[in-house]
Amino acid sequence: MSEAERIKERSVDSLQQIYAVVIALAIAQAVLSLLKDPFSGTSIVSGQILIGLPAFVAFLVTLVPFWHGMNRHLGAATTMPNSTPIAQAATG
Repeated sequence: MSEAERIKERSVDSLQQIYAVVIALAIAQAVLSLLKDPFSGTSIVSGQILIGLPAFVAFLVTLVPFWHGMNRHLGAATTMPNSTPIAQAATG
């Protein structure tokens, strides 16, 4: 593996790790939103959690395809030959 390929691979790994941190922060914020009353900021009782649960589940179900799609795109962008100038610029 050449030095340029290793640099590109490290760059993609770094981008994936940054994306993982952003997703983790989004999940943490969603959990906080689920467990706290939006008006008073206090913890809510278990019966009220059921009100926000559908939105929380929908968020997680939506998040998973974005996560996998990003990983697939970055993997494909670094392993496939660059056929367009835009792809060459995007992947180095």
